[in-house]
Amino acid sequence: MGRHHDAGVSEIIGTMLLIGFSVAFFAIVGLQVQKLPPPDTSPQVDLRVFGNSTNHVMVASLGGDGVPLATMEVLLDDTTCALTQGPADDADGTREDGNGLLETGERVVTSCAMDGGRMLRVVGETAGGRAVLVLAHLPGA
Repeated sequence: MGRHHDAGVSEIIGTMLLIGFSVAFFAIVGLQVQKLPPPDTSPQVDLRVFGNSTNHVMVASLGGDGVPLATMEVLLDDTTCALTQGPADDADGTREDGNGLLETGERVVTSCAMDGGRMLRVVGETAGGRAVLVLAHLPGA
């Protein structure tokens, strides 16, 4: 008769072991996740490409990180287009404040014409690293 008060002990021990293993498992998984390196940040920039009145490729920044002009390349197919320098407030040319970054509201004009049927790439370096910032296929004329 003395055994009736010990009837639930195995269920309690089993529950305690299950809880202990669960806590240990999640602690190990949590430690492993904390050891992972943070993901690389991608460039956060919003650029638009269009033609100006002389039909040259113009790159305008609409927001995001500033793109250093010294590291920015505009490629039409595989030809590098030079960034032309113009008056600071030229309505149809370069408008950049002189700090060497293409920032929100600023634009630069390139030496390449907006020829149709060609692939245009803008490559630059931002806080997230070097990346293709714009990839566009220019429509045929």
